[in-house]
Amino acid sequence: ARELLLKRPKIFRRPLLFEEPFTKLNMATNLFIAEGHIWSKIRRLTSPQFSHFNTKLMLNRVIEEAQVLVNSFATDGNTIISIDKDLNMYTSRVIGRVALGMSPNDKNEYFASIHIFNDIKKLLKYALERSLYMLPAWSWFYSSMYYTEIEALNSAKVIDTHCLKHIKRIKDQLDAKTNTNDTSNDSTTDKLSFLEILLKNNEKAVREGKEGITGTELIENVKLLFIAGSETTSTTLTWTTYYLATRNDCLVLMREELDRVCGIGEYVKNYEQYCQLKYTHAFVKETMRLKSPAAFIGLELVRGEGSMEYTCTTNGMHISGNDTIFIDIDGCLLDPDVYEDPTHFNPERWLPIGFRDNDPTIPIESPTSERIMKMEHNFLVFGSGPRLCPGMELAYMEAVIGITSIVTHVNIQLACPKEEISRILKFTAAPNKMPM
Repeated sequence: ARELLLKRPKIFRRPLLFEEPFTKLNMATNLFIAEGHIWSKIRRLTSPQFSHFNTKLMLNRVIEEAQVLVNSFATDGNTIISIDKDLNMYTSRVIGRVALGMSPNDKNEYFASIHIFNDIKKLLKYALERSLYMLPAWSWFYSSMYYTEIEALNSAKVIDTHCLKHIKRIKDQLDAKTNTNDTSNDSTTDKLSFLEILLKNNEKAVREGKEGITGTELIENVKLLFIAGSETTSTTLTWTTYYLATRNDCLVLMREELDRVCGIGEYVKNYEQYCQLKYTHAFVKETMRLKSPAAFIGLELVRGEGSMEYTCTTNGMHISGNDTIFIDIDGCLLDPDVYEDPTHFNPERWLPIGFRDNDPTIPIESPTSERIMKMEHNFLVFGSGPRLCPGMELAYMEAVIGITSIVTHVNIQLACPKEEISRILKFTAAPNKMPM
């Protein structure tokens, strides 16, 4: 699987069957779907947004939204809630803050409301159905899925309108600062959103005679930020609450770590504390391993002039231009040759042996030991190779800060037998329900 992913985008690409629904939704030239020259250009211009430096600067915004999440639970009291909806609103608001530069008080903004959440759901439902159920044109129009398409196209137009409106507002603000020589919001502060960084990088590229991003590509990648940044991370967070509610031993270890690092009953305050939460990071990673948001990745050979008609993998598998390959992510993450007792939820598998021992005579395993590096090598939750998810570090940050805030300030219990919780494919591999 890793071999195939490392050969993207030169030899392999996403299957063409994904292109039709995303083209109709005005999402064919975003970083997730685009191929070839367009993908290379967008990657070049968007990569600086997700650098370690810029992601680190977004921590305070994530912490503020985690506090809003906890406060929303306080108003619910002891009532049973569908926690996945609250977590989706949390991740949507985080993306609104870090990607679009919304303020904490923008509660009435479309991108901070339940409306964006509902519209994204319609887009994802249509994209999944149209990709998996390739009905003939005459049959499609008479199926219930045709109405799903109509709803999705209407939602796509709504999202496009709000994206365009917000992009114009940000551009006007940047132009105003340039005209007044205002440097209070330069790239050395933590005030810039990802969108502002992208616009600045694009303007610089055009000045230098390089190809810039078009207006359509800009809108499509803003949409992608919301969909990829909110849906996948909220799915991970929902599963982390499941394991917290069903594994009290893990909950105790996480609270002990939080009390030691942050203080009893305290939120994470800074990046140094965030980095010290080794067990919590391992807990989130183990959740991703057993409940990966992506169940599979589809690939096929790149087509066109100069492309290969077939290829052969190192294990002898022959792949032709007519083949569509689906990489079983779950299979990779449950490989018993890589992960000891692979179906068991064990966050400590990601920690160096001896990490939790207080005996100084016990040597602590190196974080780069063969055992750990072998697991990391096969951890394909974020993909691999050139098309590794650029927002990986932000996704970890959202998840860790979100779950630590819940553990510190909220007592959660599963409001149904755990046997009733199952993993279903919506667009991500999400739980069928999660009442808390």
